[in-house]
Amino acid sequence: MNRLVGLFAATVLAFGAPAGLSAADKADKATKKAAKQAAVQGTVKAVDAKANTVTLTLKGKKGQPGEDKTFTLAASAKVTADGKETKLADLKAGTPVAATINASKEVTQLSTANKKKKAAASSKQ
Repeated sequence: MNRLVGLFAATVLAFGAPAGLSAADKADKATKKAAKQAAVQGTVKAVDAKANTVTLTLKGKKGQPGEDKTFTLAASAKVTADGKETKLADLKAGTPVAATINASKEVTQLSTANKKKKAAASSKQ
């Protein structure tokens, strides 16, 4: 009997307990999900609210011109301007933005720079 208990304990240690995900497994899944997203910065070139797309001029590498790229917004995408939620149609051409792009190449978050914070930071200097 002791031998059977010892064998069971060794098996659990070797293969892990089957009772749900551990905290490490959950953290690993969150890390993988975050890794499938990319952050980009650029300037709004065009907005098509009907098609739910935004064209951004992405920042180029040093000395290189930016590249225009059109993205579709995910159904759950969050659009903010100066920290407040807004509509895609409210974004104007020439507005600097930061976007989070998922693995499907859809925008999940689109936000403008917070002008008030930038102005406050520059006035402190």
